[in-house]
Order: sequence, then structure tokens, then C-alpha cells
Amino acid sequence: MPNNSLFNSKSILEGKRLPWVDYAKGIAIVLVVYRHVLIGFTRSGLEANKYLMLANEMVFSFRMPLFFIIAGVFIEKSLGKRSLSSFTKYKFDTILYPYLIWATIQVSLQVALSPYINANRGFIDYLYILIHPRAIDQFWFLYALFNVSVVYGLIQRHAKLPIYWHLVLALLAHYLSTFVQEYGLIHDLLYYYIFLLLGAYSANFFLNRENYQTLSSGKLTLLITPIFIGTQWYWLTTPDINFILFTGIALIGCFYILCLSFILQKNSLLRFIRIIGYHSLYIYLLHVLVTSAVRVIAIKLGFTYVPVLLVINIFLGTCIPIMFYNIAKRSYLSLLFEPKKAKVNKSTLGRKSTSF
Repeated sequence: MPNNSLFNSKSILEGKRLPWVDYAKGIAIVLVVYRHVLIGFTRSGLEANKYLMLANEMVFSFRMPLFFIIAGVFIEKSLGKRSLSSFTKYKFDTILYPYLIWATIQVSLQVALSPYINANRGFIDYLYILIHPRAIDQFWFLYALFNVSVVYGLIQRHAKLPIYWHLVLALLAHYLSTFVQEYGLIHDLLYYYIFLLLGAYSANFFLNRENYQTLSSGKLTLLITPIFIGTQWYWLTTPDINFILFTGIALIGCFYILCLSFILQKNSLLRFIRIIGYHSLYIYLLHVLVTSAVRVIAIKLGFTYVPVLLVINIFLGTCIPIMFYNIAKRSYLSLLFEPKKAKVNKSTLGRKSTSF
């Protein structure tokens, strides 16, 4: 087991958090790191094996939708405990604030180190943090999650749409996103809203412990495995895939990962994935900085064997952010992750479930 002080392993594994949530987020964030490491290799002129590239593309459809679905599962509980203004502030503190801090840090480092890295940054990119998040590498997701969550809160508190009409609105938004793909801020809100909404409407199913036996069934997982593989392969090999069909493929992928997560929970397997999942936000914030530095150093040293470098980058890109966060949270460096240093209630340590 990893050192508890650096990985917070004891409070995570012995706390009251739902293991399947951290398993699912852990799997998803490792796939995200894998993708960004490969992108960094190709931009640096390193040639990755075609099968490594195919594996990355094959799981592209469901990684980010899964995060929105998980966020949706808990959004009603979060909204139910707070006024709309308090809910918005909470989402600002936990999602948008770290986005603004770390996007600024990353852009600043990329501007300063532009002769040595892939990114071609300028001072216009500071403005892009607010108006064009897709231009700021991986960070767009946090801006989108904040916007989607706040819009959901506004609709639930003020419009109070029946489930049917809310779904119709979300599906219409999802379809309209295809016409505004060049406007990332709008596109991401329209495209991903449906996934958060589906998570919210399926919360009772996934949080009901009576359903755990079904969701952790090996027979169910075996049954949907060929469907999962077949649909992912179809997406991989089919050019110009139908938009609605692609969304269905993404949902199948999300459900499959959730079933795997319930199996891991039931059998208490690969518990390090829970630690990774718990820290998924901090990994998301820092992994590009870490893996870029590792890649640059490796190339300078003449080490360019991609398979080994890939494993090293994924390992360090997950572990270093976790360790940095657990060191930082004990000091004023915690301001890098939240507006003010949180007061920790030891009696509830490990119980909090964030929406990320």
C-alpha cells in the first residue's frame, strides 16, 4: 500500500466513500492521462506504435461523458443541501477556481518555456482561458463541468421542468451542439448536458444498494462485453459515424466501466485505482505539466523508446499530482486548489464525494 501521508490511502480506503465511484473515476482519469501522453509524444515527433494509437481512439467515446454522468449522480444531493447561490459558489470553489488557477499556471509556464516544449503560447491565451477553453489543452473539461452544473441548477430551481421535457431539452441541446463545434464554450455546454442529466435521473438506481448485486454481476458484464467491444470497434473503424449512434456507443462504454467498477468494489480488487479516482481532479490539473517535463527530460537524455516512456509517464503523471496535492493541502499551497484553506472535520474525513 502506498505511503499514507503522501497518498491519503488510509482515509480513502477505510472511509465511507462509495468505492465504485472512485474506481470509475480512477479508470477514466488513467485513460485521460494515456491520451494526453500519446498526444505529447506525437507533437514531439516520437512515433508511437499504431496499436497504442488505436487503443487510445477506441476508448475516446466514453471517457469524458463518464465524468459528467458520475457528477450527475450526485448533483441533486448537492443542490438539495444548498440554495442556488450557495450551490453556484460551491461549484466555483471546487471546479472553476482550480481551473482558473492551474490554466493560468500552465499557460504562464508554456509562454516562459516555449523554446523547449510543444505548445506555442502567447499572451492571447490568457484571454482564451475565459472565452475559448478548448485552446488551453486539457482544461476545457472543468469549465464545461462548471457551466453544465450551474445550468442544471438554474433549470431545476426556476424552470422545474418535468423529466420528459427536461430530457427533450437536453437532447435538442445535444443535437444543436453539432452546429457550434467551433465555439467550444457553447458546444461543450450543449453536448455534455445530456450526460449529466442522465446521471441525475439514474442516481436512485446507482445509489440504491439493492441494485449492487445486479451491477456487480459477472454474468451481466460478460453479456455486455462483446457489445462494448463491438460498438467501440465500430466507432473506431467507421468514418463519419452518425452523431446519435456515437452518443449511444458512448453510453454503452460508460455503463460497461460502471459495471467493472461495481465488480472491483464487490471483490475489493486493485484498490490503488480507488486512490487514483479520489484524486482525479488533482491528476487532471497537473498531469500535463508533469508528463511534459518527463518527456522533455527523457528526449534530452536520448531516451525515446515509446512503450517504456509511456508507462513511466502514466505512472508519474498520476503519482506526482497525488503526492503534490497531499503535501500542498497541509499548507497555504492549498490555495492552489481551493479559495481558502479548508477546515477538516476529522469525524467526516473520507466521506465527502466531490462531483469531479
